[in-house]
Amino acid sequence: RGLGDVYKRQPLRLSRPGVCVQISSIVGGDDQVRRLHELGLRPGDSLTVLQSGSPCLVKHGRVKLSFRDGDSDTIFVREAV
Repeated sequence: RGLGDVYKRQPLRLSRPGVCVQISSIVGGDDQVRRLHELGLRPGDSLTVLQSGSPCLVKHGRVKLSFRDGDSDTIFVREAV
């Protein structure tokens, strides 16, 4: 992984609707990261962005999830290739 990947990462809430993204990292407090892991979110997972902003709506597999700013700012993604 090169430095170029770091610059392509962005918070989930900034992703465009209709785009498939891949989780590159989840940052934040232990409780917040643990809660997102309990929802099944892990680095490397793919999400389809349904709505950007707050709330940010995504599809993860067959499940739809909604995130407010606090959570969607801790999930960093890059467009899937």
